[in-house]
Amino acid sequence: MEIEEKKTRLVILKQAPNQKEQPIKKNEKQLSKLKINKIQQRAAKIIYKPINSQKEIFLSYDVYLEYNGLDNDQGFQVYKQLFKQLRPVVSINHLKQLKFIQISLDQTLRGIQDFNFVIYQLNSLQDQVYHEMANQLQVFQKNLQFLNQISQKRKLPEVQRRNQEIFNKFMNEDVKNLLEEQDLYGFYTYNLMQCIDNLSDASSIQSGCNENFIKLLGSNVENYINLIMRQGFFEVTNYTKRNESAYEFFNIVQALVESNFETSSIMVPDHVDLITFDGLKISPKITPQVHICYGQEIDGDIPGIRPILGYLYIEKYLLDQNQVQYILEKRQNKRKQLFDQVYEQPEQSFQHFQYNCSAQHFIEFHQNNYNQQIQSFADYSSDSNSNKTCKVRLL
Repeated sequence: MEIEEKKTRLVILKQAPNQKEQPIKKNEKQLSKLKINKIQQRAAKIIYKPINSQKEIFLSYDVYLEYNGLDNDQGFQVYKQLFKQLRPVVSINHLKQLKFIQISLDQTLRGIQDFNFVIYQLNSLQDQVYHEMANQLQVFQKNLQFLNQISQKRKLPEVQRRNQEIFNKFMNEDVKNLLEEQDLYGFYTYNLMQCIDNLSDASSIQSGCNENFIKLLGSNVENYINLIMRQGFFEVTNYTKRNESAYEFFNIVQALVESNFETSSIMVPDHVDLITFDGLKISPKITPQVHICYGQEIDGDIPGIRPILGYLYIEKYLLDQNQVQYILEKRQNKRKQLFDQVYEQPEQSFQHFQYNCSAQHFIEFHQNNYNQQIQSFADYSSDSNSNKTCKVRLL
């Protein structure tokens, strides 16, 4: 059984200003800090203020939806602050043998399941886009209600115990084995979802990426971990098209419900847009994988169908020759520019050193593994038709 997936990943680097421009930009920097502080304060209030006034919400499965009218940059800042509060980072583990970063997330809070107030608000707005959003939410809420109805057996203590044991084994053993099976030279991210107690109330319990993906972003393991510790974890796919990503998930749930949980019914696109820490825009293809954790058939929500307890979603990013060459040229030019600035701005030497190391990591990685990367892309392209697929593995 095969399905397809699409995500959009984007990350931003705030570069240090030129020393000659600092006096001119001093006031601008102060205004920028004030603006960020206001966004942080606003995000904090959203969590605690009366729910009827919210215009940014998290739904089940940590799906994010917004109708706040903010521009994209401001909206992304609000999203990051809200997700940091919804899913605080519990721990970060560097799996050195597997060369993956594993980020465990807190599960205390949950997204909302009753969106009637949101639907009412959206329908009251004089905007066809928001009316369509309301229609999408109505369908999604009905599907969640159905999933909740068929999840009653999961509440039995004995069933909960069995399901928890199965999922713990999947999380602690199978996930590492699945990550170990991935291509040594590939670029990967992953997300682990759990829905042990209720199929309608899933949440992200763990996320991560491999060292190669961090190099692709123009960073290294130490700096990446420090970034997550400071800012919290967030889905870089949500820099743009946050609502579109939500609609994609609504359609997946609808397809699963209509097909009686037949995963081959799910078809979605397979491209992704990335902007790296140093501002490079690339559009790699992806080969997604969904590894589903099932419980025992006797504990099934529907007779004859094993219950879904969670799933591991892995994305592999494939770069063609032009994209690789583009990254190499841009980073080599950037390294030269930073090297020249050291003589004019000695205080910037440490930033130069950090970027130089990160860029050099990717360059060395490319030089050592270029043939494997290009062959992987070629193999993928030759096997691809107009309909792209996603590998589904049932455990």
